[in-house]
Amino acid sequence: MTFVTVTPFAFLLPTLVSSLAQSDCGGTLTARRGNFSSPNFPILYPTDVSCYWEIKAPEGYGIHLSFDAFDLERSTGCLSDFVLVEAGNFTDCICGSIVPDSIFVPFNSMKVTFGSDDSGEGSGFFSSYEAERLIQGCEDEWLEHDGNCYWFSDDQLTPMGAEESCIERGGHLVSFHSAQENFFVGHHTENNPTWIGLRKVDQVWTWTDGSPVDFENWNSNFLFGNDYSVIWVDQWANGDCGEERQFICRKKDSICPDVNWLSDERECFLLSEQKRNFSQALSYCQQFEYSTLITWSDQENFDHFLSYILGFGGTTNYWIGYLRNSDNHIWSWVDGTARNFERWFYEYPSDDSDANCAYMFSSAWDDSPFNFWNYVCKHPLQ
Repeated sequence: MTFVTVTPFAFLLPTLVSSLAQSDCGGTLTARRGNFSSPNFPILYPTDVSCYWEIKAPEGYGIHLSFDAFDLERSTGCLSDFVLVEAGNFTDCICGSIVPDSIFVPFNSMKVTFGSDDSGEGSGFFSSYEAERLIQGCEDEWLEHDGNCYWFSDDQLTPMGAEESCIERGGHLVSFHSAQENFFVGHHTENNPTWIGLRKVDQVWTWTDGSPVDFENWNSNFLFGNDYSVIWVDQWANGDCGEERQFICRKKDSICPDVNWLSDERECFLLSEQKRNFSQALSYCQQFEYSTLITWSDQENFDHFLSYILGFGGTTNYWIGYLRNSDNHIWSWVDGTARNFERWFYEYPSDDSDANCAYMFSSAWDDSPFNFWNYVCKHPLQ
């Protein structure tokens, strides 16, 4: 199993633009995102053809592959027409006419092969890919996916012992909340039953981490009267609670809400690309748990922000979380941070009764009523 660690500023790796494959039958794809398809798509693909694409992303990135359309001849073992996806220790061969689940691999190189025999019988496929930065918040030996960290044990324990072991590591036995997450974990699990965090309490299945049971993937051939569950490849079964098996732990990533946020080892920051008015910007930031518009407790924190963050942005006007009460005209931070310093531009704040929201430009502040600016969200390191 391969583990990748990146620095908090891996986003500074070369920015790559969207691209299409140069050939409709193979090629090397180095853009951050793009599309490719089988020859002749969406009409019948040719017979006796073999096409090969290699997707390459920068170090510290994984690759997400999805299929928008998929129509190949179906055959046992996909021995006739097929799409073969290979990356690191991951391999998947796909055929038929059902659009497959999307695939994410924590490797920066993926190989996709399309092959047809002498009797091609479909319109082929159209696929999209995107390189996704791997968040560095997962510790060594933990694997990151979509904001969560996963640890795959070598030791074998009972499910109760496994849950205790996961708690000691800051998490719980793994819970699943989407087909994509289930697919990701399943394809990093050895080919034997492995404990997950689903257990029966008062005849009701619950996750040990307390999260809702909003996704299930039972194998109907392996349902018994036992109270703990296992994952086997990428389907579930329940097993004897006294048996010792390998297990999987899961915990939230310890750094930032998602890959678009930056970290300066004090806090996480999101420099917006969209412009909003103050209320919209504040609401957007607060949709992330424990997050709000940027605030500063003192001059030192403000200067630190300027030194480490604003140099990465492409604009100079950002809403900040400083707001004036329209009744008593007192300025305060939206998150209750102590009001220890201000950095107003010359002759500001103005007396305009509508100018109750602050924004920064260069390194000074201004007030503004209803303008649309970019904004900065902040999130505490957890």
